[in-house]
Amino acid sequence: MKKEKISVCGHKMDKQWHDVLARNYLLDDEKGILTIPFHVERLEDFLDTSIGKSLQLKGALKESLSSIIPQLPSFYDVVLKIEIQDSQGHQKEECQRAVEDGLFFGIQGYRRRLRGKSLLSLIFLIVGVLTLIAMILVQALLFKGKSNMTSDIVSEVLDIVAWVFIWESATLFFIERYEDKTVFRSMQKKIQRIEIHLLDREGKESQGVILSPLSEEGRNVKA
Repeated sequence: MKKEKISVCGHKMDKQWHDVLARNYLLDDEKGILTIPFHVERLEDFLDTSIGKSLQLKGALKESLSSIIPQLPSFYDVVLKIEIQDSQGHQKEECQRAVEDGLFFGIQGYRRRLRGKSLLSLIFLIVGVLTLIAMILVQALLFKGKSNMTSDIVSEVLDIVAWVFIWESATLFFIERYEDKTVFRSMQKKIQRIEIHLLDREGKESQGVILSPLSEEGRNVKA
């Protein structure tokens, strides 16, 4: 049975997938915008008031976004709508800056992680190659090409060690690094704006000020 398709901003997508997204998020298919609403009872539920000179974004929101956003269709722009029931005396501008800085820090963290894994994979590759060379030299110089139980054991151990390092190098560079890079680029490119809404006691919301989650410098950062 052929799956039903629908059109979103000139892109074809599976209707069932679209219906799942529509049940969980707010979709504007004409503009290609997907809004993720977050509702928090108290400001301290997602912002930390005890670290640094200003409010700090807690890890829960960043972790949620890092797991949600990479799964979303690439043709949707993401809007974060954050509703705060109790701002605990803090102003909207403080909340805006905390979210903006928190996401920027998160993206810079992924950038450093990518560089670290690239360096580590290179080190593992060098160790693996050097171990293979050592195995050849040991066979040629120490055992002079003769095969016996000792030489077989040494060669086997060195061979295993070498390929473990080479395999780990490939895993880091091509798999783990790719996963981090996917999250990095999703966080950097998909989040188009943030809306902060402070609610009054009656639950009525004020218009959230729209801001960019990243500075222009951050948007120009490449993995």
